Amino acid sequence: MSREKILVLSATIAIVLSGCDLWNKYLGREDIALGEYVTIEHDGLGSVQWTFTAFPDSSTLTPNDILPSDTSAIISFLPDVAGKYDIQLTIDADGSTDLKNFYYSVEMPASGEMVLSEIPEHLKAYLSTRDALDSLGLNHNGNGRDTNQGSYLDKVVTPEEFAARQTKRDSQPAAIPKPASKPKPIARKTTTTKKSAPRSEPNRGNMVPRANKSFTIQISSWESLEEAQAAVKNLRDTYGLEGYIQRVFFKDTDQVFYRVRVGNYKTYAEATAAAKDVHRTTNLPVWVDYVRKEM
Repeated sequence: MSREKILVLSATIAIVLSGCDLWNKYLGREDIALGEYVTIEHDGLGSVQWTFTAFPDSSTLTPNDILPSDTSAIISFLPDVAGKYDIQLTIDADGSTDLKNFYYSVEMPASGEMVLSEIPEHLKAYLSTRDALDSLGLNHNGNGRDTNQGSYLDKVVTPEEFAARQTKRDSQPAAIPKPASKPKPIARKTTTTKKSAPRSEPNRGNMVPRANKSFTIQISSWESLEEAQAAVKNLRDTYGLEGYIQRVFFKDTDQVFYRVRVGNYKTYAEATAAAKDVHRTTNLPVWVDYVRKEM
């Protein structure tokens, strides 16, 4: 093959790849400096849903950190650590569903100091509008505070506050690793059995794919299926709540968790309102999440 044909073929492949997600994910990520907000806008028709599909292991971002809402046409989020962030946009219009993916590589600037970026204008405008409506005792619909935005003010931080948080985080002494524990002997049957407490999962909840567009309430998470089943029975017998179990496997830590969850809600607002009722009834630290796939 002649050199000219090789050059033409290479150029053609580059043009094809540059327009696809594969290119963007591995070679075409947008570079962002740590401390900068990422802002994305959907300027077309249809309802939207934004979802984190990947982020660094040490990141603490959750669906609630997509501002002002994960169903807004224009959204922002503030990466909290350096690394790769992937976010997916689901668009429902005219009975069809379309997916768009956005990829970002967040790095500490060469100066070694974070960027102190301003809060995006659309968030400032939202904040100003909400403050004005709140002062009148109204929300967008005129019926009190919008439940879906209940934690919004807690999520927006000034550049100075963000820098202070990062400084505090970086100054924390490194944790001393605990020595590996010895294998536990097989438990023998006794007349009384002490139940273990629910376990905290690794912060990778957003990496588990969504099963659909619904929301649910997580009650607890267990490493034992039997204990998760006992927790479901306790919810039913004690509080009259019908729970279900979702199995999730974290490949990077080789751990399986059995999540005890309650309910299926069409909107985040409905799930949040229900979660408050569950908390008042059970006094358990519940939280709202997407309905996710079994893994």
